[in-house]
Amino acid sequence: FKLRVPGIFFCLLLLSQIAQAESFFTSFEFSNSGTFSIGDDPLTATFSGGSAQSVGVGAYYHSSTHSWHVPGGGMSTVTFQTAAANVDFWFRDTAGASSSTFRIIDSNDAVIGSGNGTQSFVNVVLTRTGGQPRIARVEFDSAGGGDTVVDDLSFTANEESTTAGLTVLLGEPVNGVVH
Repeated sequence: FKLRVPGIFFCLLLLSQIAQAESFFTSFEFSNSGTFSIGDDPLTATFSGGSAQSVGVGAYYHSSTHSWHVPGGGMSTVTFQTAAANVDFWFRDTAGASSSTFRIIDSNDAVIGSGNGTQSFVNVVLTRTGGQPRIARVEFDSAGGGDTVVDDLSFTANEESTTAGLTVLLGEPVNGVVH
């Protein structure tokens, strides 16, 4: 039996690249009314059905001056190329909007988290652990009368977490857990 150090080094390097968690974040500080993606292939999130924009109303941005808007009466989707271990975003309705909804769907096409929009930002955080199916997409359904706004979205792929659950933070920083 002959041990070859370069071969072992290459295998360890390859395994470290495969198992490494990668996180991505956007605060939508650009203008785009089409489909766009963030992340690095194959760890991307593709946004469709909304527009990254600034409308000049500070209350519609969790941070900075842009957010992702789902038009009233429309539906938008964030699809993860590689299913995510967790997702974190801020979500609200604009003035005059009917209550919108978000749905977080796993890789088995099951709804694993959902909630309604309000007239102030709500922080939504969902983490999957162990053998739980990962997060495949997030859907935003704007009921009409105004936009639904999403800001400061992040996701992590290729991560094993030890804590699972859906957390909804109402305002800053009141904690609540939704099962």
